This record gives sequence, C-alpha cells and structure tokens, in this order.
Amino acid sequence: MPALITQISLGATFVWVLWKVFRHYVVPSTLDSIPGPPRQSFLLGNIGILFGREGWDFYDKLRGYGSVARLDGILGSKLLFTYDPKVLQHILLKDQQSFGEPSWFLAYNMASYGPGLLSVEGKRHKRQRKMLNPAFSVAQMRHITHMLYMTAHTLQESIQRDIKGKDDAIDVLGWLSRSALDSIGRGGLGYSFDALHSEHSNEFANALKTFAPAYTNVAVIAPVVQYLRLGAAGFGRRIMAFIPLRDVNQLRSSVSSMQSQSKQIYGEKKSIITMKSGVARDRNVAEDDSDAILSALIRANIEAEAEDRLEDDELIAQISTLVFAATDTTSGMMSRLLHLLSEHPEVQEKLRAEITHARDGQDLPYDQLVQLPYLDAVCKETLRMYPPTPIAFREARQDIVVPLAFPIRDVNGKEQQQIPITKGTMIVIGIQAANRQKEVWGNDADEWKPDRWLSPLPTSVIDAHIPGMYSHLMSFLGGTKSCIGFKFAEIEMKVILSVLLEKFTFSRSNKEIYWNMSLVTFPTVGKTDHKPQLPLLVKTLGED
Repeated sequence: MPALITQISLGATFVWVLWKVFRHYVVPSTLDSIPGPPRQSFLLGNIGILFGREGWDFYDKLRGYGSVARLDGILGSKLLFTYDPKVLQHILLKDQQSFGEPSWFLAYNMASYGPGLLSVEGKRHKRQRKMLNPAFSVAQMRHITHMLYMTAHTLQESIQRDIKGKDDAIDVLGWLSRSALDSIGRGGLGYSFDALHSEHSNEFANALKTFAPAYTNVAVIAPVVQYLRLGAAGFGRRIMAFIPLRDVNQLRSSVSSMQSQSKQIYGEKKSIITMKSGVARDRNVAEDDSDAILSALIRANIEAEAEDRLEDDELIAQISTLVFAATDTTSGMMSRLLHLLSEHPEVQEKLRAEITHARDGQDLPYDQLVQLPYLDAVCKETLRMYPPTPIAFREARQDIVVPLAFPIRDVNGKEQQQIPITKGTMIVIGIQAANRQKEVWGNDADEWKPDRWLSPLPTSVIDAHIPGMYSHLMSFLGGTKSCIGFKFAEIEMKVILSVLLEKFTFSRSNKEIYWNMSLVTFPTVGKTDHKPQLPLLVKTLGED
C-alpha cells in the first residue's frame, strides 16, 4: 500500500507539472505584453539570477524596463516586478485584501518560528499586530533606550580590547552581529545572550548563528517547493523532510533549539509577571526588566479582553521572530553605515562633531538623540540607498486591475496606464528600486548624499505618495505587513553610532568588500568568499 500511494503521488505530481507548463506556455498571460528580460533557464526562469549573490546587475537591468517589468518564473510562470508608487499603494494599502504574502513564504516562516507575526494572516495577524503595536511605540522605545546604551558601551569596550596592539583590520560585522543580538535580548526580551563576551556560551545564541545562514540558503529553494505541493496533501513538504541537504538539516536543528529556548524564556517571564515574585531559574532571565518589550507584551496580553488575548504559542513564536528579524537586518544596516563612513571620512567627521557636541560626555535620552539632524540624515540616506532587504514578495489573491503612476510602453509600443493582474500572480516588490526612482528622487537618486535630508524633500517625493511607513521610503514596507520594529532598529542604530564615533575612527582596509544580493544583504571579502565579514581599520580617536 505505501508503494502504491507513492506511485500515485508521483504520477499526480507529474501530471500537475505538465499542467503548469501547459498553462504557462499555451494559455496567454496578462503579463505577456509587459517588457522584461529574457529567460535565463527553462526550469527557474529568472529566479536563479534574481536570488543569486551577484544579482545586482540583473536588478539594475530590471529598472531599465520602467517601473513595472515582466519576469519569467519557475516552469514558465510569469512574475510582475514593480516599484511604481501607485501600484505599491494598491498592493500594500488600497487593495491589500486582494494581495497577500506568498503561501510558500508563510508556510516557511510557520515552520521556522511558529504562529508569529511573519507566519499568519487575516484576523489572526490583525489581533497579533494590535497586541504588539504598543510594545514598539515611541513611549516604549524611551523606556528601553538605556538598555541599548548598555549594549553599546559593552560593544565599545569589546572593540577597544580587540584593536589593542593591532595595526590590521578587524571584522566589524562580527561585533555588530553580537551587538544586535544583545540589543534585542536586553531591550526586547529582558534576556542576556552574553553575545559580546566570547567566553560565555548561550544555547539560543548558538542556534541563531547556525539558523541565519541556513534560513537564507534554504529560503532560495522555498519558491520551488511550492510547485511540488499538491494542495492539502502537502507532498512537497514531505519531500523536504527527506532532502539530504546540510542546510535543511541544520535549519531543523536550529529551529528545534530556538523553539525550546523561546518556551523557557516565555515561561520564566510569564511566571515572574503573574506571580510578581520568585527567583528566575535561568540566570540569563532578568527579574527587573519591566521596560523590556516582551514583558510589556505579556502584561498587555494578561490585561486584554478575552477575544483579543493571544495564545501562549503565539507569544512564544514572537520571540524567535523578533530575535531573527532584529539581528541580521540591524547588523547589516549598521555594517553598511560604517562601511560608508569609512569611504566618506568628511561625512564621518561631520557626524562625529555633531554627536560629540550633543553628548558632552553623557548618553543622550531618546528624544534628544532622535532629533540630531545630521545623524538622522545619515541613517535615512543609508536606508534609502541600501535597504537591508532589497526585494519583497506578494501574491495576487484575486483578479484585479491596478493603475500606474508612470505609464509604460508594452512590447507592441502601445502606452499602458494600468496593469491587469490575475489571481495567483507572484509580485516582486523592488524596495531598493523604489527608493532610487529618479522620477521621484531626482537624477542623483543613485548617489549617497545625506545632505539631501537637511533640506525640504522635492515635491516629487511628496506627490508620489509612496506607501512606505518610514520617511517616504519602502525600506520597512508599508501597510499592515510593514516592519513593526522599525523604531527599535532606528534608535539602536543611533545609540551605537553615538557611542562608537565618539571613541573610534573607521577607515577602509586594503581588502575589497563586496555586498551580496540576498534576502538580507551581507558583505564578504571579494565575490568568491562565502564568509560574511566586514574588515575595517578601527583606531582609537586621537591615534596617529
């Protein structure tokens, strides 16, 4: 009987794949008339190069087709690449009920984190977002700023020890990754990962180190797996369970460890808050962390009406979700920032002067720090030019026609002012392309110029009505699925810069730095090295 079921499943899969090929090659697509690049391969279309480490040239070519372009997907499917502001308005805001995150993305996150914010949709997502929003408010950020300073000062001391007696470069990314983990631990969970102390070992931190690269590598094949799924039968998921790939096995192991640690952290926190007394069993869990995001979330959940309250498994899922989302992206943003400052010493010096004058030897409270104009300009311009996540995905849940802010010429030379999108169409949102659109940001849109934020923005930026929820940028997306932790990321960046730039100068090493195209961009030494790292020369201020 098992052999018969396997034969039936394989036969059904073969027929289904044939149907997909027939449908995509014989049945016309509404996207056929939209210009786009030639297909790279029959099996993967353009997906392989879009996900490749060196996909930047291809990404730039896509921008050349206009604010919308056709992409070839798996087995001849058609995808829509867009950074048109009006199309994005409809996808993320006006018609968001007609679009959702791809099923493979949601299923993949559910398997990785559990039923957290990145894994659920509809009413469940709305309920979670409602509960989480106050925990990421400006008021909450004011409460946790002192925790972020604790991490920043520990980071400064660690770097100081690392550079002592050295004349060569140090891996700045490595320290920033540890710092990001400690920041979300202290400010987010009220938990100490001890990531900045190499002599300490933490099971959660160790699991996360192996989870991040495995997650990225396996995510590349996640869209392919959806083509092996046969509805509720989940044939593709069963196949994945037997794939003998190192990254798949590593991901399973890391997820298991992270979920176990998340349960323990949550259990300790909930016990402390509900009992209002007692001693934590885990030495890493603090009892006096009333300002931490997780503690605020648990208290709010206890006090909520029954219909709004989240289940324990939903709260536990937020822990792994928050830690992963706040670690790689933030360390990547900070690394890009310091890399840019090393290449623009005049900007670094101007920024240091502003910070030193404002600090006057003391840590700045939240409201003063966020109002430093040049620090704000440098952060915004870096997020505009180099968002840590350059693309995002959506899937059409029904047939719909969306208007264009910038009309295009189709393959027949006819002007098109709207795009028909059929149910099931995958949409690739060009986050970085939207942030650099010359029709919106001007002819210098591809240049890193922090000073642009010190004057009123061009009317073209205001009139474009970009649906991003942060400073007319798409870096944190927009709508109900926008990044809930953007205020945390912003204040963390500013705290770390304010502490490090008052103590150190950063300059380029003699090693070539290459930023890799990925779900979350990362630097390596050259294009062939696979180890994420950012070697920079770091000197104590005042050294020759």
